Amino acid sequence: MKAPVCLLAIVSSAAMLWAHGAVAAGTADNISDLLTKIGSVSATPTQAEYSRELQKSVNQAAVLAVARDCAQQKGAKMPATFTLVGMMRIDGTLNAPFPAPDNAFGTCVASNIIATHFPLPPGEGKGWPVAIQFDAKTGKAIYVAGDKQSAMPRYSWSAQWVHTPLPPLPPHLTKRCTASVWLSLDKSGRVKSAELGDSECPAAFNTAVVDAAGQWLGMSKEKAATRDSMDLKVSFTAGPVDMRVAP
Repeated sequence: MKAPVCLLAIVSSAAMLWAHGAVAAGTADNISDLLTKIGSVSATPTQAEYSRELQKSVNQAAVLAVARDCAQQKGAKMPATFTLVGMMRIDGTLNAPFPAPDNAFGTCVASNIIATHFPLPPGEGKGWPVAIQFDAKTGKAIYVAGDKQSAMPRYSWSAQWVHTPLPPLPPHLTKRCTASVWLSLDKSGRVKSAELGDSECPAAFNTAVVDAAGQWLGMSKEKAATRDSMDLKVSFTAGPVDMRVAP
């Protein structure tokens, strides 16, 4: 199948799946188990190698086609970035992913990304657990759970984070500025809401902070039925060339 025809098929199938209410996400326990698996392989050489392959070889055009189609659906609005969490199967398809944030746009993309093929995973035929952040305007994979981030603190917080995409540094910044964001996590570890707190940073950076933090994912070994939801504050300090994150 030629590329234009394949791309058209992807877009058409996206609309059809959305219309029929394809289910992408399961229960809170399902995603909790998945996050535990992601946490167990994070920061390993295998994860780092697969992350590089994902960011280099993702079919951006196919991801972008799904994102654009979903942005046109009723009640959906395309964000700057979005995250999909799931098990990458041995055929290079992302099986029944969970979206972050969990909204109309994310649900649509998660329901239809099955038509897109990704680089084949490691895992000796068992697949590979992933959380991948995409640029919604290009389809590019820009962050994978477990990637090293010097901005993040070395010590654990009240939430054990698995996936922490960061906002891009504001351009032309001459001095440090700090922006805080309030996060509300549900029992499964996903952010239910992200709201800007105090900020002395440029407006575009404030928007990027809320966009990125709204995709954060926490991990817990407790069952979803026995743990509580959580509200917490996170501060982002941006400088001309670096960033720091603090609880």
